[in-house]
Amino acid sequence: MASLCHHGMYCDEWPPFDALPVEERPFHMTYGDGEAFSDQEVDYFVQVFDNHSLPIFWKAG
Repeated sequence: MASLCHHGMYCDEWPPFDALPVEERPFHMTYGDGEAFSDQEVDYFVQVFDNHSLPIFWKAG
C-alpha cells in the first residue's frame, strides 16, 4: 500500500465525492486482484500509520 490517503475514505469530507459509494470515489484502492480491503484491514492500516508516522514541522527559510 503506497498510502492510505489513496483510499476512498479520504473523500469522506470532500463534497461532492462524499456522497458517492467509497468504491466509486477518487483514490479508491483495492488489492491487485480488485478485492476491496475489509473495514478491519482499513482500521488496522490507519492504526499502523497513526502509531508509526512522525510529523514534519516546516519553517520558513
